[in-house]
Formats: sequence, structure tokens, C-alpha cells
Amino acid sequence: MEQKFVFPSKLRNTFIGVLAAGVVLFAISWLFTDVNSSRLFTALLYNSFFFLGISIIGLFFCAVHEIGLGGWMVSVKRIAEAMSTFVPVAGIILLVAVLVGMHDIYHWTHEELYDPNSPKYDALLVQKVSYLNPGFFTVRSVIYIFLWIGLVVWFRSNSLKLDKTGDRVYYHRSKIISAIFLVLFAVTSSTCSWDWLMSIDPHWYSTLYGWYCFASIFVSGLCTIALFAISLKKMGYLEYVTIEHLHDLGKMIFGFSIFWTYLWFSQYMLIWYGNIPEETLYFHQRFNGGYNFVFLLVLFLNFVFPFFTLITAGAKRTYGLLLFACPVILLGHWLDFYVLTMPGAVGSANSGFLLEIGIALTYIGAFGLWVFWQLTKAPLLQTEHPFVQESLYHHT
Repeated sequence: MEQKFVFPSKLRNTFIGVLAAGVVLFAISWLFTDVNSSRLFTALLYNSFFFLGISIIGLFFCAVHEIGLGGWMVSVKRIAEAMSTFVPVAGIILLVAVLVGMHDIYHWTHEELYDPNSPKYDALLVQKVSYLNPGFFTVRSVIYIFLWIGLVVWFRSNSLKLDKTGDRVYYHRSKIISAIFLVLFAVTSSTCSWDWLMSIDPHWYSTLYGWYCFASIFVSGLCTIALFAISLKKMGYLEYVTIEHLHDLGKMIFGFSIFWTYLWFSQYMLIWYGNIPEETLYFHQRFNGGYNFVFLLVLFLNFVFPFFTLITAGAKRTYGLLLFACPVILLGHWLDFYVLTMPGAVGSANSGFLLEIGIALTYIGAFGLWVFWQLTKAPLLQTEHPFVQESLYHHT
């Protein structure tokens, strides 16, 4: 059972090719199309946020099941752990994007908005200046990233020590780390989405926004775990991962896709019903700024598609179907973050997705290389975990 993963050269070359293709597309877009600094930094921001979210969900998945005594997850724990180790990479890139491109992404950083003698004076933003100011924003951003990096390193090193020594003290310590992480993540997952994404539209706010972003990255993280698990099985690994484990992942993907839709509809309905100009501006930008097709496509990919694809028990237990459905759902949530950020930062829809696709492919290549490399560093099954037998004989 202590099977170690060997990274096949063919698979490694595939991800290198994807990464190279992304760099080429990015270069072509930068050199031959009209890309302004606002679009560049916003594209870096939302791609980084998406992959940072998927990565931190790896730790969230482990922590929730450690605290909840969910033994079935031990079979895929190494995948989630490996995903979480990408947090430093995506986090640092995001930090560079928001700090270097702050003035290009965030309207509230413009000094003339706070000058009473300026024609651009904004009384509403003056009321928010104690929270929305570059200094405090920078401090919060640095805290989010390095706090998450520290927790990921702590959890991962403790997990490897459990493998090495078999001492149950490391298992009990993992529960303490998980509890600390979940409390901190409950706060920072919302506040970081307010800071990095919602403040792009500083006159608009939603009390559901933090939950909405969490639901999106959680579904994306679950899809990523499922894709890695199925891919490893196809390569001859994870023989202990059965359709029962796949069924549980499928149920969570389906359930949280419905939860995402509930939040999407609740936010839309309340704003439509209230009909307050400050609130309806958010949807006005997306329906009348050239984003209406993508806006509706997101709803289809993130609700209609998973609902009718995964509604039956048999669908959630079919490797091929999940292997098809998960990338489509991931695309839907990637587009969702595009719609969340671009209208407020860039304005009217720009022509083509070449820049955004280039950055996304670069991230996909780097993420795949990183996670598979991390999987080579430890046995794919944590045999010293107290619930390993429960996971091996899991049945729903």
C-alpha cells in the first residue's frame, strides 16, 4: 500500500507543453493586441485568485475531514495536500499583481477622489477610507498570503512526520492545526474576496460575496481532486480508490454546485427586487458592457450542466463522466471570476480572451507540474493515519 508515485516523462512533457503554450499566447497577446495595464493586472489577479483558491481548498478539504473524523478522505488526502503546497506560488504572484497593479485595478486608490476641491471628489469613498486605503490593503494582503503559507507548511510537515514516525501525537496535532486553520480561513476567505475582488467595484457591496466566492473555489477544488484521482487511477495508482470514494466526491461537487446557484440567485433576486441604483450598477455593467453572454454562460456551466449531468447516483460513480464534467465545471468557475473582476476594472468587454487564456494555460501547466512533483515526495496513501482502514473499506 505504500506505493510511491513516479512522474512519467510523457505526462511531465505534456504539462511543460501546456505551460509553454500559455507563455506563447501571453506573449502574442502582449505584443500584437491592445493590452492595457488594467487588463493585464486584472487578468493576473483573477487567474491567481482562482488557482490560489483551488490550492487552499486542498488544505480546507483535509482540515474539515480531520475535524469531522471523515475517514474516507485518507485515500485522496495526498492529492489535496499536494494541491495545497501550490499556495506560495499562486499567492506570491497574486500579491505582486495587486500591489504593483493596485492603481490600475482599484478605482479607490486614486488620490483625487478624496480631495474636496477635485471635480472627481467621491463622498462615499471618503466614508470608507479607514478600510479602503493602500496601506491597510497592503498589510491585509500580505497577512492573508503568508498566514496561509505558514498553515500549509505546518500541516504538510506534520503529516509527513506522522508517516515517518507513526507517532499518534502528529495525528492529534493535525487536528489542532486543522481547527486553527478553519477558524482563520472562515474569516480570511471572506475578507480577502472583499479586498481583492469586491473592492474593484467600491460603490457596490454584497453580504453574500464571501460565501459566493468560497462556493466557487470549493467546487473547483473538489473537481481538481477528482481529476487527479481519476488520472492517477488510469496510470495504475490508487487501486484502493473505488467508485465509493468517487461517489462521495461527486455528491459534494453536485451539492455545492447547487449551493453556488442558491447564492447566485439570492444575490440577483435581492438586488433586482430592491432596485437600488448603487446595487443594480453591478448587473448593469455585466449586461450592458458586453459581458452578457459570458454572464449567462457561467450560469449554464455552473448550474444547468452539473445539475443534469450529475443528478443521478450512477453519474457520480462513473469515471468517464466525471472526467468529462469536472473540466467543464472548472471552466465555468474560471469564467465566473472573469465576470466578477473585468467589468469593474477594465470596463466594456475587450476583444478576445487570448491574454486570459495564455495566463490560465501557464497556470495549468505550472500547477500540474507542481502537484505531480509533490506527489512523488511521499507515499500516495498515508498508512499511519488512524482511519486508513476505514478509507480502504469505505462503502456508501
